[in-house]
Amino acid sequence: MSASPAIAIRRQSASALTTPDLRLAPAPQRRYGRAFYLTFCLAVLLGALVAVLAFNTAMAKGAFEIHQLENDVANLESEATKMEEQLADKATPKQLADMAASLGMVPPTNTNYILLQSSQVIGAATSDQTTDTDPEDPGDPMDGLDQLDQGLQADLP
Repeated sequence: MSASPAIAIRRQSASALTTPDLRLAPAPQRRYGRAFYLTFCLAVLLGALVAVLAFNTAMAKGAFEIHQLENDVANLESEATKMEEQLADKATPKQLADMAASLGMVPPTNTNYILLQSSQVIGAATSDQTTDTDPEDPGDPMDGLDQLDQGLQADLP
């Protein structure tokens, strides 16, 4: 009998060693469900789409403003060209003479020169010349040029 209780003890202790009292641990509780992750991903995607749309709208607005400014520059250049043409038309000798005549000015009958070094007047008007001249006959502006040339040569050493 002594053998049989020892075998029974061995069997109990062997079975206790080979099959421990193990159980499956329960699955961890999720803090957020799949719906949260799906909502988060959709929100990020929607935010990126809105950002791209806002950027594209800003770029289109800038391009429109540049186009408007280029049109304004072209219009101003065209206007400046027209004004330069008008100025060139009014600056012709005939136009200047007509405007001077309309203001009561008369062309000079002779040209006088002053030599600054010697304070000499060349081609001075004589007492028999009148100030009332014909505006159609301005005279020769080259009158007195020979005297001027002689006066300049006289001033040279």
